[in-house]
Amino acid sequence: MIGQSHPRLGGEPLVTGAGHFVDDVRVPGMLHAVVLRSPHAHARLVSIDAKRAREVPGVHAVLTAADVPAAAIIPNRVPAPAGTDRYLQPAIARTVVRYVGEPVALVVADDPYVARDALERVDVVYEPMSACASTAAALAPGAARLFPGTDTNNVATITMRVGDVDAALAGAAVVIRDRFDYPRQTAAALETRGLVAVPPDPRGGELHLIGSTKCIHINRTILAPIFGLPPGALRLTEVDVGGGFGVRGELYPEDILVPLAALKLGRPVKWIESRRENLMAANHAREVGYEVEIGFAADGRILAIRAVIHADIGAYVRTAALVPAEFGAALLPGPYRVPSYACDLWSVVTNKTPGGTLRSPGRPESNFVRERLMDLAAQRLGLDPAEIRRRNLIRR
Repeated sequence: MIGQSHPRLGGEPLVTGAGHFVDDVRVPGMLHAVVLRSPHAHARLVSIDAKRAREVPGVHAVLTAADVPAAAIIPNRVPAPAGTDRYLQPAIARTVVRYVGEPVALVVADDPYVARDALERVDVVYEPMSACASTAAALAPGAARLFPGTDTNNVATITMRVGDVDAALAGAAVVIRDRFDYPRQTAAALETRGLVAVPPDPRGGELHLIGSTKCIHINRTILAPIFGLPPGALRLTEVDVGGGFGVRGELYPEDILVPLAALKLGRPVKWIESRRENLMAANHAREVGYEVEIGFAADGRILAIRAVIHADIGAYVRTAALVPAEFGAALLPGPYRVPSYACDLWSVVTNKTPGGTLRSPGRPESNFVRERLMDLAAQRLGLDPAEIRRRNLIRR
């Protein structure tokens, strides 16, 4: 096999234009949906009136919070600390919007152009509120609380402790302290998100969801009770996918709203995300700040690391929002022997797009921080950067 070229499995249909993506799906009687999104980072929804939009010829439905079950909430997909349920995202904004791009209404029409025209006729009155645009702002004294009844915007604190960090740092020959701020990113896959929901035949059958998620089994388990269906009455099909990188592993508001519209109308409904929507509404990732102290012996051996990490998870705890920064915290010691380690991880809500997984969640952030500290230590101790790493590698 070495030195030989191997064809990519499944590659030929994609490079010859024979791929079948969600926007290629055509179903008889299919309608088209578009999403009205909040233009505000933080605002109270004073009123929403869809009367003018519903009067547009070709419009079949306009869904607002009044048409969506209160139980339509995106749950944690992984175990999370107690008390985080209050920060979960509803499928559609009800009384408050907490980020630019949050769904406020869904318009369904004969074609996407009519739907977009009608979207402009949905009359929404917002009362803007103070927004928190960073973890520092969200944690500052007197900061606006994103969720009523909470006394902090820190959703959860996770602590990790090994050994006696205070004593180890006190006895270190060299202690390096630094702060690292890793910027927010999103996958921006070649294909944006999309979904086709085909309702069951009135005489019986399955609700069929055709899309590009990579978590069809998990999502079926989550979605079935929201729609009042047994799991066996819900079928999810994944077609060809134009790039995943983590954003396909989430459950989004549209995954609930589009099937609800199809069930309500008894007709297939397609929703395809625009690139602008993709950049503001598909999950963001990686925005995190590290404050780190690392102590070394005179010979370059690591004695201890202490870190305080503030992760900006955006406006809600959505599916796996708490996981990437926790991975980063756990992996900060990396491949090196670290006798003493202390880390406090704060996951903080801000008025930004909810965070989630992105390719290799948590790793690039912690790798950058750790290896930058190793380079700084090599300079301080007069060691070759490769040598200080060799001296600290975990060995059998």
